[in-house]
Amino acid sequence: MSVSVLLNDPYRHWVSLSENGWSIHFCGYVVRHGHYLSAETWTRDVLKDLGSRAWGDAVRRLKKTISDWNGCWAIVIEHDSGGLFCATDRVRGIPLFYHIDDGRVTVSSTTTDLLPRVDDHRIDDASAVELLLGGFVLGNRTLVSGIHKLKAAEYLELSPDEGMSQLRIASHYQFLPAADTVTSPESRESELHDRLDAALTPLTHCSDDRTLLVSLSGGLDSRLALAILHRQGARNLTAFTYGPETFEDVCLAQEVTDTLGIPHIRIPYTPEVWQSWIDSPRMRNYWHWAGQCASLPHIQDLPALDAVCRELADRPSAVVVTGHSGDFLAGSHISFELSDPDKRYPPDQLAQIALRWNLNNWATGESEWAGSLRARIAEDLVAYRTNRHIADAECVQAWELDNRTSQFIVNNVRAYEFMKCDWSLPLFDYGLMDLFANTPLCDRIGQRLYVATAQNRIFTGRYEPLGRIPTTRGSTHTGRSKHHHLKRLLNSLRLLETARQLSLRRQSAHPLAFDSWFADAENPRLVTVGDLLERRDVLGYLTPSTKEIVGSSRHRRLSQMRPNGLLAAVYLAETGRELCS
Repeated sequence: MSVSVLLNDPYRHWVSLSENGWSIHFCGYVVRHGHYLSAETWTRDVLKDLGSRAWGDAVRRLKKTISDWNGCWAIVIEHDSGGLFCATDRVRGIPLFYHIDDGRVTVSSTTTDLLPRVDDHRIDDASAVELLLGGFVLGNRTLVSGIHKLKAAEYLELSPDEGMSQLRIASHYQFLPAADTVTSPESRESELHDRLDAALTPLTHCSDDRTLLVSLSGGLDSRLALAILHRQGARNLTAFTYGPETFEDVCLAQEVTDTLGIPHIRIPYTPEVWQSWIDSPRMRNYWHWAGQCASLPHIQDLPALDAVCRELADRPSAVVVTGHSGDFLAGSHISFELSDPDKRYPPDQLAQIALRWNLNNWATGESEWAGSLRARIAEDLVAYRTNRHIADAECVQAWELDNRTSQFIVNNVRAYEFMKCDWSLPLFDYGLMDLFANTPLCDRIGQRLYVATAQNRIFTGRYEPLGRIPTTRGSTHTGRSKHHHLKRLLNSLRLLETARQLSLRRQSAHPLAFDSWFADAENPRLVTVGDLLERRDVLGYLTPSTKEIVGSSRHRRLSQMRPNGLLAAVYLAETGRELCS
């Protein structure tokens, strides 16, 4: 059995060291004792720990310890005997891909280097449906059948001289909340406060010679992170937000930074900005880099990051700090229908709930592909029911972390790498993950513990005004209700159609102009999905099922569609075109 390792990253730095028959390749960061360790330092520590150990002893030790390597990383370890061990962190901050053929396993940090080794470059229909609807491909598959990815907290092990039959792929950690301890609300708040503090401390320690660039939205996560960093005395703090001055996120972010006295950079988004970006060679390079035939590229940050990096060119090198995804761990995605821990849904019905919340970029009906997708999700969900104490809400949350969160949400950091910025996901700190995994379901519904800790332990004293500033997430239902009542009022006054005609004169219905991505400088309220499909020859490169899904919405306006759904359709077509060439 032969092994090939291909780590040719244009935007990520891999450290490679060899000694005593071991070769270690490491990318990412690890936190230890409140400080970030450089990739070089951590690689040397691992190499020293392996020392002259035999393969079996070394791998057993790695399996016991890697789940506690707090950070975002990927590691590939080779041994002169022919052994191979690869692993990803708990949220797959750094992706790894692999291809297996007759007598050879090839591991790579990109799918680009694996494609020449695959005979069939056709896009898999089931995988394409998943990416179109959700922005990610389920499990360890990619759009190309012969290429697979390591999932979050997964390892691949090939023991020397044992052949392909001894290739093992397994998990070294599972986020599966199942609290069986009962403590007082006060003690839970105190512990969460301490762990939040510990999660942000490494950033404060590095802020003397780095600019901490906080991506600030209208939500709780980024506000919480910024407040803790400010309270800890972090230096070189700067926040950035994108959108017009009247956009809710921008207004709330401005209130936060005004309260803390922190510089705030606002980048306006307009249809003209997106027109200059969407078909540029730079954007195409980014799509190729960030998607890797597995995830939908996040493009919404790119123009803002580009502008911010130019504005801060004379400042210390930036570390982008994002709030992903404290709210998820805290329970924000637990739907009301799953709030009863004693209620068990049939697997097919539970899969439908997960599908409705996570794969909803396009309107879909019942068809053969829909039943197959639901069956795949149901099979995954059942695997999390390891015992009778695991509630359905916890199965869905674990499934979502393994799929949408780690493969789509976390993939947002590719934009930071593309802009040559370091990044950190402090709210995915392992201490926080372990705490929420042991938090009762009742304290995670509605983020009850998370919100209470913010209000009672963090937004106090001079930070108390931050607790009075609303969050956009909490006002979603209210906003829709107001919109509904306004439509009823206009209709009763026979002014609804007049209002619609006036609104059509606006060049964008989306506050960030996302609906103008593929409008080709036209009004997205007047351009149909069919226009987009024809202009970009999308249908010619889609798979049969994705063609059916997209084609059924061809008469709808771009302004009526989810921007990521349109982006997924175009990305799939572009990928199909490239694979055919």
